[in-house]
Amino acid sequence: MNKTNFTSLILLLITFISCSSPDQTKQQSMLLDVPFETDSTKTYGEPYLMTSATGQTYMSWIEREGNNAELRYTYFDEEKWKSPQSIASGNNWFINWADYPQIASKDGKSMLSFFLQKSGSSTYAYDIQYLSTLDGKNWTAPKTLHDDGLQAEHGFVSMLPYDGNYLISWLDGRNSAGQMDHHNHQSGSMAAMTLRAAILSPEGEKLQEWEIDNRTCDCCQTSVALTNNGPVVVYRDRGITETRDIAISRLIHGKWTTPKIIFLDNWQIKGCPVNGPRAASKNNSLAVAWFSAAKGLPEVKVIFSRDGGENFENPIKINAAPSIGRVDIVMIDESTAYISWMENGEIKAKKVHQNGTSEEAITIAKTTEERSSGFPQMTIAKEGLLFAWTDTEGKSTSIKSKLLKTQ
Repeated sequence: MNKTNFTSLILLLITFISCSSPDQTKQQSMLLDVPFETDSTKTYGEPYLMTSATGQTYMSWIEREGNNAELRYTYFDEEKWKSPQSIASGNNWFINWADYPQIASKDGKSMLSFFLQKSGSSTYAYDIQYLSTLDGKNWTAPKTLHDDGLQAEHGFVSMLPYDGNYLISWLDGRNSAGQMDHHNHQSGSMAAMTLRAAILSPEGEKLQEWEIDNRTCDCCQTSVALTNNGPVVVYRDRGITETRDIAISRLIHGKWTTPKIIFLDNWQIKGCPVNGPRAASKNNSLAVAWFSAAKGLPEVKVIFSRDGGENFENPIKINAAPSIGRVDIVMIDESTAYISWMENGEIKAKKVHQNGTSEEAITIAKTTEERSSGFPQMTIAKEGLLFAWTDTEGKSTSIKSKLLKTQ
C-alpha cells in the first residue's frame, strides 16, 4: 500500500468513528424492553424492585390463580430476569393495589419479605406476616410482625438492611380497631392510624419496637432510607385539621426524633389520597419525592437534604401536566436523583439535580390511571435504571419492565 492510499484509509476510519460516536451515545440512553415470562392462566401484579448493597437487583410480585395467591421473586442479570422462586402462598391474603409485598436483602443470600393476610371479616382487618431466609432458598415459617392481636389494619410496610439486621416500618391501626372499613375519616371522628418501626434479626427475631407517630394518614405508603447519620422514615402525616403533609423521623442514638414536616404544602383533605412519599439516600445526602394537591394543584415534588434529613432545601416541582403521583426515587450520586411518576396516562422519569436544575422528562410507558395499574417501581441495576409496573391490557394483568441504559 502506498503512502497516499494509507493516508486515505486513516482518514476514512476517522470519519467512520466520528459518525458512529453519536449513535453509540444514543444507544447508551435507550429504553430497552425486558421480557417477563407469564402464564396465561394466572394474573400478575404488585411488583416491587430492590437492589442490594452488593449490587444485585431483585423483583418480588404476586401471582394469582383462582383464590390462591403466591409471592415470588427473581433477580436481574445480563439484562434478563432469571428463573423465579417462591416465597410463600395462601388463599386468605389481603391483596391491594397500593399495599404490596416487598423483599429486602443485605448480601444476596440473607433476605426478608412479607405478605398481608386477612385476620377477620372486616374489609381492612389484616396482618403483616413476615418471613426470612439465610440462603435465599429456605424460608422460615411466617410470623405476625405486630403483637397487638387485634383485627385491625396493619400494612404499608417499608424495610431495609441496617447494622447487620433489618429495619422495618409500617402503619398500625391498633388504636382504631373495628373502625377501619372506610378510609374517609373526618377530623376527630375516630382514633387515628399510627406509625411503628422495629428491628428484626436475619433469623426473623424481633429485637426492638417503637411507636414513632400516633396520628398518620391512613393508607399512604411509608419509605425508609439509610444515611450516614442513621435510618430515616418518611410518611404522610395527619394533622388535627386534616392537613396531610409529608413528615420525617430519624433514628439517632437509638431513639426516633420528634416527627417534622419536610415542607408545608398545607394540603387539607378529609380522606387518604393513597399516595405515599419515597426516599433515597447516598451517604449523608437524602432526597424525598412526594405528591400533593394543595389548593387543587396536583404536583410531584422532590426535596434534598445534605445532612441526613435534619434540614431540607427548597422543593423542586417535577411534573409539567396534571399528575396522579405514584412516585418513586433513586439517587445516582450525592446531588442527583431520578424521579418517576404518572401523568396523562404515562409513566414518566426525570433526572433532577440538587441545585434545582433538571433534564427533560422521559416517557417510560403508556399505562392506565386506574388503581389496577398500581405503583410503578424503579431501581438502579448494574445495567442501568430498571423500571417495572403492572400492565392491565388484555384479559388479565401482567408485569412489564424496561431498562434505561444511561451514560
